[in-house]
Amino acid sequence: MQRQECRRLAKELGLTVSREYVDNDVSATSGRVRPQFERLLSDAPPSIIAWHQDRLLRLTADLERVIALDVPIYTVSAGTLDLATPAGRAVARTIAAWSTYEGEQKVARQRAKNAHRVASGLPLSGNRPFGFELDRMTPRESEAERVRWAYAEVLAGASLGAVARSLTDQGVLTSRGREWSVQTLRQLLLRPSSAGILLRDGKPQPKSQITALVDPETFDAVGAILRDPGRRRGPGTRVRSAVLAGIARCAVCDEPMRSGANKQRGVTVQLYRCDRKGGGAHPQIRRHKLERAVETAMFEELTQRQGREVSRPDESMSALRAEREEILRRRSIAQQVIEEPGADVPAGLARIRELGEQADAVQARLDALIAADAESALLDTLAGMAGSWAAGREFYEDAVEEFALEWRRRPIDQRRALIRSALTITVQPASTGRPIVIERRERRSMELLDTAD
Repeated sequence: MQRQECRRLAKELGLTVSREYVDNDVSATSGRVRPQFERLLSDAPPSIIAWHQDRLLRLTADLERVIALDVPIYTVSAGTLDLATPAGRAVARTIAAWSTYEGEQKVARQRAKNAHRVASGLPLSGNRPFGFELDRMTPRESEAERVRWAYAEVLAGASLGAVARSLTDQGVLTSRGREWSVQTLRQLLLRPSSAGILLRDGKPQPKSQITALVDPETFDAVGAILRDPGRRRGPGTRVRSAVLAGIARCAVCDEPMRSGANKQRGVTVQLYRCDRKGGGAHPQIRRHKLERAVETAMFEELTQRQGREVSRPDESMSALRAEREEILRRRSIAQQVIEEPGADVPAGLARIRELGEQADAVQARLDALIAADAESALLDTLAGMAGSWAAGREFYEDAVEEFALEWRRRPIDQRRALIRSALTITVQPASTGRPIVIERRERRSMELLDTAD
């Protein structure tokens, strides 16, 4: 509306509008740099039209810079500013001084209001945080449950990428209606208000009316995990999304299968494939087929474990992670040493292999913890299904699908750990007629799953 009025005034004055300068959401009294205002000063137009003087400037320092342009200033609601005469400049400076005073008073009032709110234990105004109502302190229970779940998943060993994907897959969006990213989730889990903590200038306040979503112990434990430098990924590192990558093995060469994609008739098809060259036809298989077969195998495996007590190793996940990171750090140093002139390369390579085996052993212990937690949760899911598959084979496919939905909600780290602990998966060339072979690690007899390619 104001811009339209300015263009109307330009037409009445017989002036041509050659450029418009608009600084959206940047107050003239904020002291922040206004890019378009700076551009206007740089362009030094022959005249300037503004809706009002305080739309153009409020700080006296800015006025002096406009005066230096020595051009006429026209305003829609305050007439012409005659900056060419001492009297005109005095009037403009007086208006600017009172505008500055008004802005400073407004800031002072807002600061006093904010101080009073914080002293009362109330959060400041702002965007609604996920998990809370508009007052920023009352839990929105439908979201608060998801926040507590996310803390529990990270404590159980899940990656932020896995938790973020799971939230998005479940149709849960941020308070701004966006899909979850690793950074957004990390900010949520490190947010002090989740533990009922009210901050002012970065310091916890003695009084807070914010209802905590998680207890302080959980908040501190997750914070320690997320701030662990060994957990951070470097720029450009991709988060794993293919649950069977590195787990399924090629029947031809016994190497781990990798995820990939091919274009087929213009459509991208996600695959697991062996990239090793030579020595026979190394297989590949569509990702969804192999993952579906594994979901069915896990359903059958866990139904047979119903009624058993899950054995969870008495170890600390954080301690195991720290141990593994230290081993990997030493292995990295060993790799650097063998690159130095005169290094004993055979001894160095043997040391690298030894440290790699140690890291794998610690990872296996960590997987056992993660797998136990995942197994407990999934057994609870199966118990809640009330044995619907037991009523007859006609219910089998429905039961598998119900289980698969819950399986896919589990963080990828948990699914991978449970698969590694329970199954061996081999992919054979399609020519064998049996492209997928899945066996229990306990070596009990198990029906081999056949799928057509």
